[in-house]
Amino acid sequence: MAPRQSDAILKAGSRYAFSPMSSPLLSSNAAKSDLSMAARDAGLLPNLHRFLWPQGCLETSSSPWVSPMAQKVLWWALVAFAALDVANPVPYLTQEWWCAFLVLWIVPWISPASAEISWTRVATWLSALLLFSWLVARTQSAIIESTTTWVNYPSTPWLKLLSRALRSTIVAAVTAALTLYPLRKVVGHRAATISAVIASLPFSLRLASYVFLPSQQPLAITVRIYSALIPVLVMAAAASLPARFSPNLDRIPGYRGLRILVGQLLDGRLNALVALFILYGGSLAGFFFAGKWFGAPLQNTPAAHAIYSLVVLVFALIASLSAVATWQSLARAGRRHMICDNLATFGRLFIGISMSLVVLLGFFAFMPLAGNYFSESLLRMPGPAWSISTSTSPGVLRLSGEFQDGVSGALASALAEHPSIRRLELDSPGGEADEGLSMAALVEKYSLSTFVGDRCASACTIVFVAGRERLSTPTAKLGFHRARSPVWYDAADDNKFNARLISYFQSKGIEASFAQKAFRVPSNDIWYPSVDELLAARIISSAPQPGPDP
Repeated sequence: MAPRQSDAILKAGSRYAFSPMSSPLLSSNAAKSDLSMAARDAGLLPNLHRFLWPQGCLETSSSPWVSPMAQKVLWWALVAFAALDVANPVPYLTQEWWCAFLVLWIVPWISPASAEISWTRVATWLSALLLFSWLVARTQSAIIESTTTWVNYPSTPWLKLLSRALRSTIVAAVTAALTLYPLRKVVGHRAATISAVIASLPFSLRLASYVFLPSQQPLAITVRIYSALIPVLVMAAAASLPARFSPNLDRIPGYRGLRILVGQLLDGRLNALVALFILYGGSLAGFFFAGKWFGAPLQNTPAAHAIYSLVVLVFALIASLSAVATWQSLARAGRRHMICDNLATFGRLFIGISMSLVVLLGFFAFMPLAGNYFSESLLRMPGPAWSISTSTSPGVLRLSGEFQDGVSGALASALAEHPSIRRLELDSPGGEADEGLSMAALVEKYSLSTFVGDRCASACTIVFVAGRERLSTPTAKLGFHRARSPVWYDAADDNKFNARLISYFQSKGIEASFAQKAFRVPSNDIWYPSVDELLAARIISSAPQPGPDP
């Protein structure tokens, strides 16, 4: 039976909407609906929403806030910075090496989408190996330097070796956590593992060169081999984790909304006036307020200073991102008409001048101090880094561990308590040079002889040369390098302080050529002279003699 015409009309109506003019009743209802929607859109919140986001909101960020050209400029600037630090370090610049982490973590690098080989990809990969090899070595050295006191210096040798192995593992894990994420963004997930292994090889090979140094402890070679291998193994294992575990961060409550909001801000979707006066102005005021707070800390301890400097750096980072967001908003607003364009120009001029001040203060003032305070905080985490004890031999006092604030006072108390002490045995990697000079004055005051059975490096050698008689065992290692003043980013202060140490060594009868050579060695390196060189320069008073077990 053929369908009726009315059924066809109903079926057609189920698929297509009627025109408002087709029915007075439908026209009236539609008009009422339009009026209600218009009233709803004219409310406070929608108007406020349109005022704050005049460019409209995006469901996701449309594109990275750093253009591809800007990414290339930043990338090759980082590569040049690393090459400069390797070839000819400049203290005013390269001491702020860890600024590279901020750039690598924040910039949304575009990883290669295809596996096709091209000259551009090869150049990027080779430069990434150079950059991350330098960054891994710098990070490992900095963490090792900041955790020297984590090595236990008791009379039990195996406990000392165990603490060294544990520290090597911690250092490798922290380095991998800091470097692998930006490495994957730059070279892609496929090349991340092999790139991470190659980047960790230079530092591991440097550690491997110390494997067969003489030592009185039989397990020392095993621990040195472990310390040389663990950076490569940890980097390889950590690089393969994302392939096995791919967490969905969008499941974290609020993460997706925060990511979209930040993307919209950096894309310039916020109202230009709100971005300039509230977002950027507020972050800039927070930075200078935090800087003023940093200048008058409530507690004068390295840990407190480290927390204050971290707050300042966080506000500097927020101010930098706010400057990018405000710049983008002003650029969008300036396209409307001439008045907006002039106001946007003045706004961007203000951002350029103020951010230059923020960058200069952060790069040359707060970041060096922050690095120094964080290092001091890590050094003091385990408590006193030194150990002072009397020996089983009569008239002998042992000093071991890191030289930190207070060690000279502790030595003075020990010498006053034991007036029969005639010899000071040293086992230390060094530490603060000022404390070394203070203890050298105590050695001279009590006319003590000095003795090294295992190692005496850096500031420890200042105490050693102060001895009335300077003795060592045949396997003892004496290490020398330049001192780094407390204001370690000031090259002029470093030069004056090292000139003072050279004069002090010469006053103790040390050959001038040896003293000058010793304090020309960079502070991140060390020179271990041979026994013949030590004898010729009068560092040791006589040929080495066997000593007691450390």
